[in-house]
Amino acid sequence: MLIVDPSQIKPINSYGPKNLDLSAVDLACVLIPMLILAIVVLRKAIKDDL
Repeated sequence: MLIVDPSQIKPINSYGPKNLDLSAVDLACVLIPMLILAIVVLRKAIKDDL
């Protein structure tokens, strides 16, 4: 499983204003693809079991 280090996410925030909205967007950009990937992998695993 891919674990994202918080220190790798921080530089993205330094390019824009330091507000919560930007960090929330950065977080969403990291979490949403991981969530989609997890759902795809889980569905494939369930299909293989059946």
